[in-house]
Amino acid sequence: MHVSVGTHSVAGTHTSMNQDACFATSADGLACGGVFDGHSEHGELAAAAARSSLEVSSSRAAAWQAANPLEEMARTFQDLQAAALRCHEGVKCRGPNDFGCTAVVGVLDTKARHIILGNVGDSPAYLCAADSSDDLQLFTLSERHHAASEAEQRRVAEECGPSAAFRDGYLVAACGPLQGHGLQPTRSLGHPILSKHGVSSEPHLGVFSLDRGEHQGTPLGSRAPLGPGP
Repeated sequence: MHVSVGTHSVAGTHTSMNQDACFATSADGLACGGVFDGHSEHGELAAAAARSSLEVSSSRAAAWQAANPLEEMARTFQDLQAAALRCHEGVKCRGPNDFGCTAVVGVLDTKARHIILGNVGDSPAYLCAADSSDDLQLFTLSERHHAASEAEQRRVAEECGPSAAFRDGYLVAACGPLQGHGLQPTRSLGHPILSKHGVSSEPHLGVFSLDRGEHQGTPLGSRAPLGPGP
C-alpha cells in the first residue's frame, strides 16, 4: 500500500492568529496525522503542546500494531490532555487561565489495513474512497461533540448537574470564575476550569477497515466543512 501524507493550515476569520497546529508522518508501516484547533486566549499554546505530544506518540510503532490499538489511542489522548494542561503553567491571561484545543488523530496501519481514530470536539475525520469507476464515496469517521447534541447535553447533566448550562448554542459554566462563559464544543483538550463544568477530554475512538475502494484518503480538519455529520 502506497501512503502519502501532508498538512496545510491557514488562519480563520475570528482572529489574525492561526491557532491551529497539525502533524503528519509516515514510517514503519504506519501513517499518523493530527489536527488541533486552539480556542480562547492562548489556545495556540494548547494546540502546539498537543502536536508535540503526538509526535512522541507516533513513534511507538509496536504499540500501535498491537492486538488492541484502541488502548494506544486512548493512552495517546491521555498524553495529549496532560500536555495541554501543562502548558497553562506560568501563562498570563487577561482573565482566568483557561484555554484548550479540539483534536482529531488518525493512525493508518498499512499491514492491518485499518485506520485507528480518536477525536474530541468538532474537528472531523473522513474516509474518501473511489472504486475502479472513480465513483467517490465519503464516510464520516469522527463524532461531533457540540452544545446542540442531545447526547452531550445528557452527559453534562449527569456529570455536572447545576454547575453547567446550555445557552444559545454554548456549554457555559453556571458558577465559578468563568460563570457565564463557555464553548460550542463540549469536548476539548486543556481547560482546567471549564473541565469542571462539563468540557470533557474523553475521546470518541474507533477502528475502521480500509476495504471500501481501490483509492482511499483520510482528510482530517479543524472544523466540519463537508457537512453536518452525526
